[in-house]
Amino acid sequence: MSKAACLEQSFNSVVVFAQYECGTGVNISEAGLILTCAHCLGDHPKVGIQRSVIFTSGLICLARATKVDVLRDTALMTIVGAYDSSREFDDSPRIFPSTSLAATPPALKAVLVCTGQPGADDLESSSRRKTDYPIVSISK
Repeated sequence: MSKAACLEQSFNSVVVFAQYECGTGVNISEAGLILTCAHCLGDHPKVGIQRSVIFTSGLICLARATKVDVLRDTALMTIVGAYDSSREFDDSPRIFPSTSLAATPPALKAVLVCTGQPGADDLESSSRRKTDYPIVSISK
């Protein structure tokens, strides 16, 4: 796959949480399995929490947490349905934009592409301030 196609696939598989200060995840299965950080589910993340997510295409879906690991700050969510153009909920199976996980760990010093929402708070600043990052960013 070309670098441009890889970046496009990565960007299209990103979901943004529809909540204050957002948070992002990446869809890793055409059936709708989202990998995200547990803290994106709130102060007390747990299995069963539901969140509305929006793909970069504008598709709005409802996802439910199926696995949560607070210690490692990771969570898996399953898309349980999507909203059509008239905002009617549709829970029939469909194919969602996704990216695949690597079959092997990356080589030492390999270039990694990261897609998602960087933190809104500048943790490297000596004074309290916000960053000016976009909602979805691709970096390496």
